[in-house]
Amino acid sequence: MHGISKFGWLGAALLTLLPAGLAQAQEPPPTAAFYPGTPQIVLYSQQNFRGQSVTLSDDAEDLRRQSFNDRTWSIRVTAGDWEVCEDINFRGRCILVNTDVGSFHPANWVSSVRLVRNGQGPGGGGGGGFERPSSGIRLFDGPNFTGQRFDTQSEIYDLSRQGFNDRASSIAIARGERWQVCIDSNYRSQCQVFDDSVRDLSLYGYFNNSISSVRPVGGGGYPGGPGGPGGPGNWYTDIDGGVEGIDTMFFPVPEINGRSIDRCMASGGRDCDTAVADAICQEAGYREAAYFSVDRGRRYRTLHLGSGQECRTGRCEAMLNVLCINNR
Repeated sequence: MHGISKFGWLGAALLTLLPAGLAQAQEPPPTAAFYPGTPQIVLYSQQNFRGQSVTLSDDAEDLRRQSFNDRTWSIRVTAGDWEVCEDINFRGRCILVNTDVGSFHPANWVSSVRLVRNGQGPGGGGGGGFERPSSGIRLFDGPNFTGQRFDTQSEIYDLSRQGFNDRASSIAIARGERWQVCIDSNYRSQCQVFDDSVRDLSLYGYFNNSISSVRPVGGGGYPGGPGGPGGPGNWYTDIDGGVEGIDTMFFPVPEINGRSIDRCMASGGRDCDTAVADAICQEAGYREAAYFSVDRGRRYRTLHLGSGQECRTGRCEAMLNVLCINNR
């Protein structure tokens, strides 16, 4: 039987002098500077959390300040829900991120990031974790204000150019504004005016995943009106001459302050005929115009509905016999 060397006895003696907790091999301390429960997001310049990175624990409205604009390829989230947006100041298309993303698509387009705080839903009531926009309209591709989003403060006649055509499932609208959304580009086909947020567009039938153009109307200012897009509001208070029926309204000669309404929204022949008839009906609280005619036989001193200016160029023809309905 072999005895224990004097060095073995010395080692054993030293162990008896150490606290029990230190007598065992120690795990190296974690090197990551993350704290459980503290909201943090890390943006990486390469896939799978590689390359250069920037760590954020609060809002970053312009990633150019961190020299990380349009560079994000992967994302690591330690805690919290985060909104990443393609434009500065949290505008344009935005995506909610609350977990790690090893390969972020589309890559290299993030320009602003912010923490989604409790109670930030449209109108301050939660629901998807997004706040009501301070101005304009916000489209979401999921119900209840979830999923990717697109913001605008001015008219968009073709959402396919923004990559958001036929995608909206819910909308959030700034307080005091009214927006017209249409199924086809250039504000054609079925249109509806909303003055408040809508959690589920499927409640409005064919508008879910079908919106192709949007523009401010009413309290938000009509495109081309005073102040430009998103201007101070309508220049008129009401459209006169309507006769109400059963779920219909008929305007033999629609007028504003005793003046006939021109067939075009503004000078230069922009947004004429159907666009004007639908706008008349929507101002009256109806969905669209089922029928209208234009008095092409004589000139009038007409007013452009969009700008409030008197028609001085072109044919200056008046709208007649506008029949407004809520359903086809």
